[in-house]
Amino acid sequence: MIIYLSINQICTYARLIPIAHCIVEMLNDEIIEATNELIEVVMAVYSQTAGRDVTKRVETI
Repeated sequence: MIIYLSINQICTYARLIPIAHCIVEMLNDEIIEATNELIEVVMAVYSQTAGRDVTKRVETI
């Protein structure tokens, strides 16, 4: 009975592995997309402040 359950569990986990892999792939794509968007925002902010002295602006505030 114990051997049967363990084989049954192995089969169940083996069926879940592709689903888990698919979820991980989707999450990786979301993380990459979010990181790219964050980089774009940082670069846009940097390009707007690139011609100015940011440290002086911070000190005056």
